[in-house]
Amino acid sequence: MLRGFQAAISALSILIVVSAGVLIYINYSAFPEGPMRAVCSPTRVGNYLFEAYVFPATPMVNEEFQITASIQGSSPSQKPVNLTLILLKPARVSIVEGPEVAPLGIKTWYYRLPEEGVYAVYFIVSGPEGSGEIEGSLRIVSINEAETYSLIRTLSYTSLWIGIPLLIGIVVFSKMREGA
Repeated sequence: MLRGFQAAISALSILIVVSAGVLIYINYSAFPEGPMRAVCSPTRVGNYLFEAYVFPATPMVNEEFQITASIQGSSPSQKPVNLTLILLKPARVSIVEGPEVAPLGIKTWYYRLPEEGVYAVYFIVSGPEGSGEIEGSLRIVSINEAETYSLIRTLSYTSLWIGIPLLIGIVVFSKMREGA
């Protein structure tokens, strides 16, 4: 009987570890359905601090998404900054937009892309306090891929919600049997 408890504890422990690992991968690497994520890391360009985010975190094919760039200058009375956005699918230019003025240091673009995959994103910043290029990336997923991520995430959460209490129950029950 004790071996049965040990086997159940081992199996549930492995299930819980695998489910937790899958959730970490899905939530932090694949970014499904999250509110937003950085397109590039915060970068200094001259005296500007540049950041850009995509919303939703992982857009789907033909789904409208937005890219928002924020530029903060060193002085509170910031002069206008020009921004150019370039989206590249490997081996071809997908979108070039700008240069456009970013009033108050914020510029938002709205797009729908027809192809899944990873796009290289380039921002060209030009203003009186400096100019330069910032590189980032953006991932567009297919509807099937998004549904698969959602299913895997749901199964992993379900495994954790059922597996952890069940594991605790089996450990407690086995300890009670040993004491009896």
